Amino acid sequence: MLAATNFLVIDTEGKDELSEIAIIDEQGHVLYKALNADYLDNQKSKLNCYPLEKIVDDFQILAKGKTLVFHSAHHDLRILRQSFKKVNKHWPNRLSVQCTFRLSQKYFPGLESYSLAQLSRNLNLKVSDQYFNRNMAHTAKYDAEFTYQLYRKIMLQATLYNTLKNQPNPFSSSRVDTPFQNHPDLKDIYEDEFRMLKSALFDIKGDLNCQSHGVVVTGEPGSGKTHLMMRLAKETLKTNRLLFIRQPNNDDSILFHIYSRILESLVEPVPGSKYNQLQYLLANSIVRFLQEANIGGPLSDRCKDNPLKLYDSMGREGTDVRRRNWDRLIKQIRPWWMSKYGGAAYSWSILQGLMHYCRYSDEGYKFIITRWLAGASLDVDDLDKVKLDQWDDELNREAFSLEAIAVLSKLSLLDEPLIIIFDQLEGLGRKQNRVLLENFGEAIKEIFTHVPNSLIIFNLFPNRWIQMRDEIFDGAIIDRMSQYIVQLECPSQESLKAILQEKLNSLHVQLETLFDNRELDDILGQSSIRSVINRAAAYYRHKLHGVILPPQSRQQLVDSNVIESSQLTSALNNTTEYRLDRIEADIRSLKEELETLFSNQPPGTVPTSEKTLLEEQIVDPDIDMLTTYLEQQRKELDVRYDKPCLIDDNDDLGKLLTITGEITNFELFDIQELRLGKSKLPEHLLIQNSQRGNVLAFLHVGGVSFTARIRNFNLLTISHPNFSFILMRDVRESKIKGKVGKSEIEKLNHTRNGKFVYLQREDRIELELIYKLVVDIQNQDLDISIEKAFSLIRQHQPKHWILEMLFLQN
Repeated sequence: MLAATNFLVIDTEGKDELSEIAIIDEQGHVLYKALNADYLDNQKSKLNCYPLEKIVDDFQILAKGKTLVFHSAHHDLRILRQSFKKVNKHWPNRLSVQCTFRLSQKYFPGLESYSLAQLSRNLNLKVSDQYFNRNMAHTAKYDAEFTYQLYRKIMLQATLYNTLKNQPNPFSSSRVDTPFQNHPDLKDIYEDEFRMLKSALFDIKGDLNCQSHGVVVTGEPGSGKTHLMMRLAKETLKTNRLLFIRQPNNDDSILFHIYSRILESLVEPVPGSKYNQLQYLLANSIVRFLQEANIGGPLSDRCKDNPLKLYDSMGREGTDVRRRNWDRLIKQIRPWWMSKYGGAAYSWSILQGLMHYCRYSDEGYKFIITRWLAGASLDVDDLDKVKLDQWDDELNREAFSLEAIAVLSKLSLLDEPLIIIFDQLEGLGRKQNRVLLENFGEAIKEIFTHVPNSLIIFNLFPNRWIQMRDEIFDGAIIDRMSQYIVQLECPSQESLKAILQEKLNSLHVQLETLFDNRELDDILGQSSIRSVINRAAAYYRHKLHGVILPPQSRQQLVDSNVIESSQLTSALNNTTEYRLDRIEADIRSLKEELETLFSNQPPGTVPTSEKTLLEEQIVDPDIDMLTTYLEQQRKELDVRYDKPCLIDDNDDLGKLLTITGEITNFELFDIQELRLGKSKLPEHLLIQNSQRGNVLAFLHVGGVSFTARIRNFNLLTISHPNFSFILMRDVRESKIKGKVGKSEIEKLNHTRNGKFVYLQREDRIELELIYKLVVDIQNQDLDISIEKAFSLIRQHQPKHWILEMLFLQN
């Protein structure tokens, strides 16, 4: 425990005996200073020169009941004990001692030197408004005064440590995963770039042809691209529908992936409202239609100023009045839609399904309709509940998805332009994803052709944009994608400091109090916003919890001032003074360790509780970083698990393809698909080496499709007795109730090498976590290699059967 009062700061000079001593009180005043008259070099001095015995007696009187503070306490205590012995005085028992050398190691870890001179310079300590001057050092009064300032600085740091040690790391969240999240946002950052996005949106609204426009937003990893999208969402969700699409992962179903993510975005709630985006879109579109067609009557009048009143105006939930009103409204809209857009293919069925979604308030019914809107094959009981027909089992999901997206964009013509954001696309540039990237380009071309009235934004790394522009996509699609180009550069250091301070405000701590100038220089010297926040998080863990500080990984910004500063620092580090400080500190530290080892004094002369945190805990920074990441993502996935989402066989297979595509870069696996003639099988993957093979498959569909595919899967399982087969179905999907379907599940479970598994909550979270880890590393959101990440997970995390199956373990 640091003494905040009733302490003295003491410095002694001399090698084998005391030559000089100075004592500072807790107010910083010089309480006592003396030269040893018996010391040879002091015999010509007159002022404050006393016999050693008097100095010892004075010391005993002043030190009684006080905590004694030294810099390098072992050295000073050894000199004092020898002085007591020389004048035949007994050394006082049970002195309370603090050592600023040791305390500095605890509260300012990671410094190259802990000499008083170097600490004073690093911490900007001053006495009489003057910095530490080496030429004046090694006099007792001068060193004692700077030791006093150092001790006060340590007390401030200790207070900060005690305040924050049980608080969560304010810098641990350094990234925005989706625009629908809520993070602190400084509007001054990228203000001009944000204004350009708003201008592009305004241009679409004023386009008489309602053509979609493309925006390419480029920025290095961690530059704030998704954060800017979050700001756009916060400002526009009340007026525009914002649709967020993460990286596709299956080259056979890119449009379906895009449409599925659009549906998930549409059911995101609008902040400050009880309605979601889809309900906003339908209400605005329907009311506008009623007004233009002049057929709404009283309903149109009631909803004129607030289209959302449509839902309350239709009658109470479950009543015949509400059912009749909705049926009448659908009949009124059908002729208009048919005359304007035609009734070909699926467009009217999709619009009808959207209106069915909005007529119900029951979340269970809405989820059934959401799955139906995604083209899922549903149980007959579920279809009866919502009065919808089963889709054709041979439904072309890519064509269906494109038409569904087009329907939404046509509805937006009666509302406001759509905002479609493609993000987290870096994985498309991996060599194993070349076909996926090419097919993605074709899908984007189709969207620009068939989907009007939309601002389509592509968040990309600069090198990925160059690859798409110069190597993959043709000129026509490039021109549509890049009607606007927004480039995000790293903000100024003042802006970066403001971002860090914003994160600290909840703890009521100032940035300069938490980090010294040297630390801030390192933190702010990183290459992006995220890396700045991550470096601050690393320092926070280092200072508060003793986790070893990772090596600097920054790329210096190309700035002449930074280069000059670096050169100046290098020059200072090579001065004779600096090298002498380092040598002196190293010798002093070695002497203290030897004295501790061989001292006859009982343990505790310098309290053992003051061991540095680095001595107590040394942790591989990658383990700590990865553990923190996994904990955060598990919590987020656990929260997200209860939200509506579309579970799809192709999407889950794509996740396995993404994961195993990376694993094969460091493991000798073969990845392939099995066949059973022309029979339709569940989406699956065979992971195989020379010793064994595991087949992981998904079957989330219902109805007759489930029965037919599991029957074929059972035949496949029997045909390959040397492989292990796991067929997975998410527990949130409808339970299999049919007699034949249940019988086929039993057959699979009774085979020697097959098993049917309902993916429970923890299983789904584990699969999503593994996938997200891979994608985040691909997108350089996590600074670790995929190989090392999996190695650490398998060493330090509890084993889970999905990961073990992926690595061909039992």
